[in-house]
Amino acid sequence: MSCSFESLPILEQHWFDFLPDINAYIQSKKSSTHNPSHSKHSLLSQQTQQKMAAIPFPCLKPTKEAEPKAIRPDLNVRLICDDPSRVGAAANPLLDGAQLDTVISRKDGGSGTARDLNKVHGRATAVKGEKNLIQAYKEIAAMCDAIGLTKLIADIAKQLYKRAEEEKLLRGKSTESIIAACIFIACRQENVPRTFKEICAITRVPKKEIGRCFKTLIRTFETNVATMTSEDLMSRFCSMLGLSIQVQKAAVDLTKKVKDCGTLAGKSPVSVAAACIYLVSNLYSQPKTTREIAHVTGVSEVTIKNSYKLLYQDKGKLLEDKKGGNCEALPSP
Repeated sequence: MSCSFESLPILEQHWFDFLPDINAYIQSKKSSTHNPSHSKHSLLSQQTQQKMAAIPFPCLKPTKEAEPKAIRPDLNVRLICDDPSRVGAAANPLLDGAQLDTVISRKDGGSGTARDLNKVHGRATAVKGEKNLIQAYKEIAAMCDAIGLTKLIADIAKQLYKRAEEEKLLRGKSTESIIAACIFIACRQENVPRTFKEICAITRVPKKEIGRCFKTLIRTFETNVATMTSEDLMSRFCSMLGLSIQVQKAAVDLTKKVKDCGTLAGKSPVSVAAACIYLVSNLYSQPKTTREIAHVTGVSEVTIKNSYKLLYQDKGKLLEDKKGGNCEALPSP
């Protein structure tokens, strides 16, 4: 059997240099099948194998080199920024103007030139009244954070303050008084009321001054501000005192019954809430002292004791449906 490699067009020209060795290899293979003793001559020389291994075998259909993929625009950018042409921080709806100012940095290596440029640029681009608004907004945000109010309430207080400043409703009043009144109204609108004493503690404004600003703003804005009740304060006070849900529900029910019976008629909602918490905490064996309750509610210990005395006198009528409570555990006034 003869083998001709000239008929294979896929081989490159330099493969024909090895035709004698390859033919000898084929002949030796044939003879080895008839005579096993010649099998040692069946292998190609080592030098021939190395040369053949160095020559790449050609492909029937040479593949083209893969071209690099074209860089296409990322359409998902719109999910991050609706307007790619906009730069800088988002516009504040509580401020006027285009709000596309450029700020010059003060840091230039200590020469002082950048600081002077920053001052001149700030004076040239300053909007009248905007500096006072920004400062007031910062104070409102800080005060709301101090007493655990949400961002929604802070934004409502900022809107009220801006309207009061634009319409000059409280001319002659201090900024702190206006801020305190705006926070007080915003809390009432969102049904998370705070007492006057709590607002006074963070703003350091007298209660009478806050009351005057509050009445003026309510009369002008005509907002729907609900009256604060003892039930609105009960949940927060009980949580701050570490009382259970059972005590909290019992205190709310007692407050409603006290209101229906008129036992504490004329007392402020804070005083009613404090006295009811003191009674119910002792009723369910989770006693709290008048000092602890006074510290949380802002009501004096004398007021709590006087209100509790009235509740103790009507305990038979007020506690007739209290299951699980021990009336004998109530301290005598």
